[in-house]
Amino acid sequence: MRHLILSGLAAVFLATPVVADRPVCDPNPRRTVEDFETAKDALLRGEFDRFFDAVQPFDRAADPSRLRAVQRFENTFPNGFRECASVVFRSEAPGLFQEIVLYDTGAQPLALYLRGARFRDEIRVIDFVLSDSPTEVVNLLQ
Repeated sequence: MRHLILSGLAAVFLATPVVADRPVCDPNPRRTVEDFETAKDALLRGEFDRFFDAVQPFDRAADPSRLRAVQRFENTFPNGFRECASVVFRSEAPGLFQEIVLYDTGAQPLALYLRGARFRDEIRVIDFVLSDSPTEVVNLLQ
């Protein structure tokens, strides 16, 4: 299940992964997930196609609304974001992972929720939410 939840910002915006040399958005994480790092880095840099590749590993480019979403992000945030901060990272045995990241838009933050699961010895994103409501995203934590 994938969601793009953008209430206040909704009026503004209806291959080979590259991972940063160090963890993105958090200077000292206890643990990182490669697909999470790729997604966070791509969103920060404004590489929205790469972001969607990372958060949709099982159905890349299959979502018909993807192109519209990418174009809206590119038009609204052509240079990506100023900075980001990972505010929570959780993992539960045997293989569930969650992370919430806030991105500086210059106004209210954009919140990213990532949920991943271990599948075939790799941790893959199985769900994500982008929202201009950090509270809404925090409520997704399980």
